[in-house]
Amino acid sequence: MEERIRRLEQRVAALEREVDALKSMAGVASGLAGARREGDAGRLEDAYRQLAKKGRWVWIHELRASLGWEPERFDRVLDSLWSGGEAELRETDQSLSIRQMGDSYALDDGRMFTQVALLG
Repeated sequence: MEERIRRLEQRVAALEREVDALKSMAGVASGLAGARREGDAGRLEDAYRQLAKKGRWVWIHELRASLGWEPERFDRVLDSLWSGGEAELRETDQSLSIRQMGDSYALDDGRMFTQVALLG
């Protein structure tokens, strides 16, 4: 039992290091509430703020289009913000086109997120 707990603790520590590395790659400011994000996270935040003039929640497909990044880059930055607790994602039942759904944010388990709100 103790060996299993030790392995789990090691895995948690490894995952925490991985999250820290992803935050660093995405340029997420740490430790400073309200600090401007750097790098790609800062660029995503700027685009979000432009679109958020209509309200707190922004359509992910509009945010993705405004940045013009390759899908992997956008997904990596959004995932880093979300897993770091700096963004909320929302599933909606709004009628979107197939293209808009494809430009939203999907998880491997099939959940589809269509809106994002940045925190801080």
